[in-house]
Amino acid sequence: MAIGINHYHIRQNALNRFISGYGDWNEDHSQFLSKDIYVDENDVLRCSPDFDISRDFGQIYTLLNNYDNLRDIYHEKMRYYKGDHGNIRTRTYNDPTGANANDDRNRVVVNMPKNLVNTFTGYTNGIAPKITYSDNPSADGEPDAGSRAVNDDLAVLFSRSRFNDVMFEWSKQASIHGRSYCLAYLNSRGQLKLTFKSPENAFVVYSNSNDSKPMFAVDFNRVQGAYYGTVHTTDFDYQFNNGDVKKAQSSVGFENSVIGHQGRVSNPFKMIPLIEMAQNDEREGVFDDVISLIDSMDNTMSAKIDDVDYFRAAILYIAGVAELTPEQKETIRKWHIFQIPDTVMMTENATQKFDVHYLDKPDGDNVQENAIKHLTHQVYDTAQVTNMNDPDFANSTASGVSLDKKMQPMQMMAAIKFRKMEAAVQDLLFLIYAYNNGEARSYDKADEMVRDTTIQFTPNVPHDTLQESQIVKNLNGIVSLDQLLSYLSSVKSIPDEMARIKKQQAANQAKFANTPSGDGPVGPENESDSQGDDDSEDEGRDS
Repeated sequence: MAIGINHYHIRQNALNRFISGYGDWNEDHSQFLSKDIYVDENDVLRCSPDFDISRDFGQIYTLLNNYDNLRDIYHEKMRYYKGDHGNIRTRTYNDPTGANANDDRNRVVVNMPKNLVNTFTGYTNGIAPKITYSDNPSADGEPDAGSRAVNDDLAVLFSRSRFNDVMFEWSKQASIHGRSYCLAYLNSRGQLKLTFKSPENAFVVYSNSNDSKPMFAVDFNRVQGAYYGTVHTTDFDYQFNNGDVKKAQSSVGFENSVIGHQGRVSNPFKMIPLIEMAQNDEREGVFDDVISLIDSMDNTMSAKIDDVDYFRAAILYIAGVAELTPEQKETIRKWHIFQIPDTVMMTENATQKFDVHYLDKPDGDNVQENAIKHLTHQVYDTAQVTNMNDPDFANSTASGVSLDKKMQPMQMMAAIKFRKMEAAVQDLLFLIYAYNNGEARSYDKADEMVRDTTIQFTPNVPHDTLQESQIVKNLNGIVSLDQLLSYLSSVKSIPDEMARIKKQQAANQAKFANTPSGDGPVGPENESDSQGDDDSEDEGRDS
């Protein structure tokens, strides 16, 4: 049975509403989205290995409609990242006396989700990854001509697709949603390009076998309830519109409707071109399990601003003085001054007591400040993201050792992300190598090329260039040249740097080859020796 339409609304107000696993809410680990496709406890869509969507396109309609439940959660995650926090949006104040029932109060947003995501993604992807193919390197570690050609092709593709930006957004979307996708496609000129896709607008269905093979994928847009997109299979891409989706359950059928308006085209890659990057196996984003703390932070800050508004509109208490005239009230409101006339103070009842003061509200500022401090610490501590804005962080990172200790929690989480990113990039490279600009390579050869490709991710932290140079100096002659260059953060492209080194070496060899041969190089120390020999010869002739 598919997930109910109201299932999302049941968990919408739950404190852990972002955590993956729909089935666990119904005491079942998996729920069917359509007749043959279900979602597991980590929100991964699965089907049997022998399922063929092209034989039952009628399930696309049901699948898209029930995927909306997951899509709503992904959408709310993005709203939180952008600063539209659903919990604080509906904040109201209910006066127990009923005098000010449902009186609107301040709704202050502390956008910690954006800070968490940007800090973590900047750490993992602030420096572009180094992707280098090297097959049969020479004795000095240089790639051969074939490897250079492959690296040149990759450089052209990455430049055409602005891959550094695609890679950053691919990773950032995964940090927000727990997963994201990279789509390979051919542009209008038949050139391979890459772009990123949010899980709000794309999904992949995997087999439930051990290899978890991608069976098919869908990337789509939903505009005012209408669907437009593409179903990707290994053989064909089916481009559909809302009319095709509606005909999926009619006698015409989805496939016949698509083919009728020539919406079926051959898949040039012969594999699923939508590649997933998972934040982790559970598909949890950076702020999924701290969302209740973030909501509490918004409420606490809003209450604090409420107190500021209260003191700005404080109540003036007056006793023992005649009732104020409208003019006196306006004077107090405008000038914030209340003066008691002498006639009141010097009457025969001079002993009459009068009192004028503003009513004080209990000051909870210290309590609120402590709550904000503890909530902030708990958010960053639980999310395992270093708070770069913390003054204590800046004051305690004078040495590299203390910096490593402060960054260790984020380094541990980044190590998981690096492995997931490497796996995703390897899947992408397999598609690129197998496609080979339209001249298909065998899968075995493409797989071999992936193994010969080095993918290096560099954390974006302050670098000690002196320490890097010492590492290179100590390892010189022990490891290959390209490995040495990988330790230098200033080197942006290892193949380009190796080419420059080779060019410089060739220039030096040519320079010294044109130097006249002699007993040895002429230097200051040799000049003195030569001069001494000349003096001795002169003395011999004189004698």
